[in-house]
Amino acid sequence: MFGNHRLLKVAWLRFVLAGILFATPAVKAQSSREKSAASYFARGIEWQARGEFDRAIADFGIAIAFDPHFARAYYMRARAHLSNGDVKAALVNAEGYNNRANACYAKGDYEGAMADYNRALALNPRSADVYAHRGMLWLRLGRPAEAEADFEQCVALNPDMNSSLEQRINQLQAQFLIQTS
Repeated sequence: MFGNHRLLKVAWLRFVLAGILFATPAVKAQSSREKSAASYFARGIEWQARGEFDRAIADFGIAIAFDPHFARAYYMRARAHLSNGDVKAALVNAEGYNNRANACYAKGDYEGAMADYNRALALNPRSADVYAHRGMLWLRLGRPAEAEADFEQCVALNPDMNSSLEQRINQLQAQFLIQTS
């Protein structure tokens, strides 16, 4: 029995060591991808500072390819598009922030949602939808004054949204009352 116990220990040790050996390259690969993304991002910042917006956009795009969750790279790429006079491309990036913020909101990540709504508005301050969404988030967070300011801005930008906005506010308030009962 002692021999079997020792044999099991040796087999277990080999199994653990093999797992460590196989896992290490994956960890290094992930770290390498993040370093590459950071490197291209830094180079994009340098190109942007020099006024080389096309090169900056390319490097921010490569950074995003290495790390698709690199939010600052999306933001800076949109800023480079704006600096380059390509408003349409910048707005595509702004819409991406709005979509991601909506996903964060749905998951209950209100901090992440607020950050992305703010980024979307920094890129496109004329987006009535983003003001409406951020206003809903302000209501959810119990900050009605901020919500009211966003709703007013939303309606000022797009008066046609007034009725749908009122309906959404009523739904959210009803949901809140049900949850607190």
